[in-house]
Amino acid sequence: MIRPDETADPSAAAPAAAPDGTAIPQQGARPAAGAASAATRTYTCPRPGCGWSGSFDPAFVAWCRQCNHGAVPSADAVTQAEAAAMLGRRGAARALRAAEASRARAEALYTELSSGADPRPAAGTRWAVAAFGLAVHLPFVLIVAGAAAWFAADPGNWVAWLGCVMAVGLAGAVRPRVGRGPRGRDWHRREQMPALFGILDTVAASVGAAPPDAVAFDTRVNAATGRAGLRQERFLVLGLPLWTVLREDERVALLAHEFAHQVNGDATHGVIGGSAQASLAEWEALLDPRAARAAGHHRSGDEIGFLMSFVQTYLLPVLLFPFYLFAKGMRRLHGRIWTATKPRAEYLADRLAARAASTDAAMRLLDVVVLAPRIDGFIDRQRARTTSRQGSASLWDDLQAYLAVLPEHERERLSLVDEQTGASVDATHPPTYLRRRLLAELPAQPGDVRVAPEQWTRAEAELDAVKREKARDLTVG
Repeated sequence: MIRPDETADPSAAAPAAAPDGTAIPQQGARPAAGAASAATRTYTCPRPGCGWSGSFDPAFVAWCRQCNHGAVPSADAVTQAEAAAMLGRRGAARALRAAEASRARAEALYTELSSGADPRPAAGTRWAVAAFGLAVHLPFVLIVAGAAAWFAADPGNWVAWLGCVMAVGLAGAVRPRVGRGPRGRDWHRREQMPALFGILDTVAASVGAAPPDAVAFDTRVNAATGRAGLRQERFLVLGLPLWTVLREDERVALLAHEFAHQVNGDATHGVIGGSAQASLAEWEALLDPRAARAAGHHRSGDEIGFLMSFVQTYLLPVLLFPFYLFAKGMRRLHGRIWTATKPRAEYLADRLAARAASTDAAMRLLDVVVLAPRIDGFIDRQRARTTSRQGSASLWDDLQAYLAVLPEHERERLSLVDEQTGASVDATHPPTYLRRRLLAELPAQPGDVRVAPEQWTRAEAELDAVKREKARDLTVG
């Protein structure tokens, strides 16, 4: 939602469009949190045999809360048709089959866990991920060792020198990635934000994890944790839009979920498993015959150039093709292993979050995750319409106020759409509705973590400068 002019009449302006095609109410004098618009309209379900009737805020989609007719706007069908046209008939069919298979796997895993199975990834799976990562990095070790042995055997041979240089270049391209350590002005340490790090210490201890060494903030509706750098320092990245709209106990659930990835047996969270995917991507790019073919077309027209062009255009692609297929297949296999391992780890992280913050807080956190497209749409509209806010932190107040006036029927509709589409944070996460459903089936947890209100107040004060900077980046930059 965009903050209107103080002198403008918000009711006179046309409502803005949301990402799903629904209208967004303009906010002038804002109603209290959770209040609906004073003006309502009556909707009667047109489906034969239903006839349900109810009142709706006219700025949002009206739908039948009995048979769900009209809950998914027609704009979604148009988007799907456009996607099918872009992919072609075969591509659309493959994408549909892949989506159906993914949905079936997710529902099968949910059924298994809801029957009482342990969500922790099996020891064999964790060993398989580690072994696969080591196997991916084995060529790097062989290249470096081979180059060193060649050079040691004949150090005066210029061919050995040239071979070593080429081997070092190749090894550098496919080396294990440890990531760049948390350095620079965007990263904040304990001495800069003592109150926030005090909260992080408490939550991390509740799940048996170590607190992060550094924290950064971005503008995504997400959060992430991991290790990076040669020293493998622990880091935490918090998306300010998500952090801003969460209540205090929901923030505890978010932090506990992220820290839980250190202790939930998630082998993909380590340096070996995490860097394998990047190395495979480099191998696939290096061995891609199309790159060699494209480079061959740019050779000069003399005889040597013609010969090199022929080799690169026709001979080298043929030689590279089987190795390219092998690298591509290995990358896909690695992706399959990830998608088989990560959902279990996410379910276990949800359980640990419920134990730390309470089941109710963990479920409400997932309710906010469902609103992520709405939050992204709000920020996009703010960026498009505002050019002179100069980083005012009121952007975050506007975001909170916008979500506060979302009527209950719209939240319910968005949850229904989320379930019908099987939406998830990304391909490695289970569908959000299944995560919430599994939490609801488990024994309710009261929550172990208690943070004093004054500590939250001090932590928020420490974030003021960061909020202003990120607001300026979003609305001006």
